[in-house]
Order: sequence, then C-alpha cells, then structure tokens
Amino acid sequence: MANFASAPATNPTIKVQIKPIATPPFTLHRVPPIEIGNLEEGRSTREVHRRLDLGYFWSVDRYSLRLVELVAALVAALLGGPARAPAPRTVRLAQLPAVSDDGKLVAVAMRLADGARANDNLTLGIIDVGTDRLVDKVVIVDAENPAEPGRAAREAAAEALLAKRAWHRLRPLELREDPEAPVRQRGVGGPVQARLAVGAGMRVSYREPVLTVRQGPGNGREIFRRAERRFSAPAGPRCRGCENCPAPLASLAAVDLDPTTGVLLLEIGYDGGTDICWEPDQTFHVVRLRQ
Repeated sequence: MANFASAPATNPTIKVQIKPIATPPFTLHRVPPIEIGNLEEGRSTREVHRRLDLGYFWSVDRYSLRLVELVAALVAALLGGPARAPAPRTVRLAQLPAVSDDGKLVAVAMRLADGARANDNLTLGIIDVGTDRLVDKVVIVDAENPAEPGRAAREAAAEALLAKRAWHRLRPLELREDPEAPVRQRGVGGPVQARLAVGAGMRVSYREPVLTVRQGPGNGREIFRRAERRFSAPAGPRCRGCENCPAPLASLAAVDLDPTTGVLLLEIGYDGGTDICWEPDQTFHVVRLRQ
C-alpha cells in the first residue's frame, strides 16, 4: 500500500460547495484528515480525500478523478479572488460639463468674461439640478489674483471633489442664429439677435425671458416652455460708486444636454454694454426637462 503520509502533495486544497445532482461521481462521508499524495494507476475507490467546509471529505474513484480535478481547476480559476465592484465612472476637470449618474448635480468648469479686465479665471462649480443653485465650488484661478501660487494644489482639490461621485459627460448642442427671434438694440455695438441650440433631436431657444424646448424633426413638438426671469441681469451699477446702467440683453452662449436624464445646462451671456456699463459675467443655469 502506498504511503500517502510521506508522498509529496501535488494538488492544492480547494474549498467548494458541492450540491449532488442525480448520481454524482463521488460520495460524502466523514473521515480523518490525511495528506494528499500521488495516485498509482489501478487503485480502487476511496483513493484520495480532500477537505471541504464543515469538516466533510469527498472521495472519487480513478475513473472520475480526472473529471473532478478538471472541474475543481475551473472553479478555482473562476473563484480565484473576491469579485470587485466596477470603479465608479468619473470625469476630469478638462472633460466638463457633466451630470451625476443620479441626475441630481451638474459639474461645470466656469470661465467668466470678467467684465472690463478679462483676467484669467477658472472655477469648478457644482449646481443642484432641483434648485438651480451653486452648492459647491473650488476656485482654481481667481480673477482678482490670477498668478496666485498653488494652482496645482487647487486643481487637485477640484479633481478630488469630482472623484466623490460618478458622472457622465453632457452633450454640447450647436448654436445657430434664431431667425424668428426679434432684433434688439441696447447700449453700444450692433443689433443683437438671440440664438438657438440644436442637437440630439432638440431645439432650444431663449427669447428673453422665455425658454422653449422642442423635440423631433423639423421644428418638432414643444416639450418645455417657461419664463426664466432669473436668467436676466438687473439694471444697476456694475461697480461700487459707478453710475446706474440699463439691464443688459440676455441670450444663449452655450447649451449642453443629457438626453437620458433630460438635464439641460445653459450658459447665459449678456450684450449691450458700454465702456462705463460693461456687460456682466455670464451665468450658468440648469433645467430638468422632465420630472
């Protein structure tokens, strides 16, 4: 009889759960633990035992051993490590704007015109879709001090804020002249005519103060219409001690859409300023087309 206690082990211990179906090629029974060794050709049943959970062992005959070992190898390959959940989809600062996967937040990299100075600036803004309010931000480049040291650290803070959620990018729509919009004149410069945004089967128009969205071929059917007075900038001084200025003209400067959640990001620009009454910085607003 072969000395199994001294024979070198050739197969690793594999923990599996066995559920017999019909007549399996093995039997379950309690036996004392022993070493696993090499088998000699021609031996009878109960030649090798392998430990299972709960202290049970199983045995096979030589005709079924190869099949069982192949199955065990396959199980070991499939269950070789704990399953890992997929990493959440995220975006980088350079890939914005984006909407969170739950459709509740929009992230946008805001670069403002900065009035008459036109200083470099960059801010990561997080806008709540339900309230159209800025709920979080990271100022990366401050228009008041564009050369302030530490930009890399501030960019890292912005990236870390984005990494806390799963996002997907918004789709930019193409801006075109709106031939049906009225021509307006205010301040200096030429006449101003509102533009519309087209793409993803949508037509978005903003003729201050009414925002309209149509869907479908041609002019499509109207799916959204609402007066958005918060998009308009008020009259008043543009700086402390400056004279009062008339309200500027608001129009679409950029539009991005998520067709899945119906979230629309609108960048509103302003025209009709003068050397004294310059146009205010553009603003960012979020609208959900369907509830």
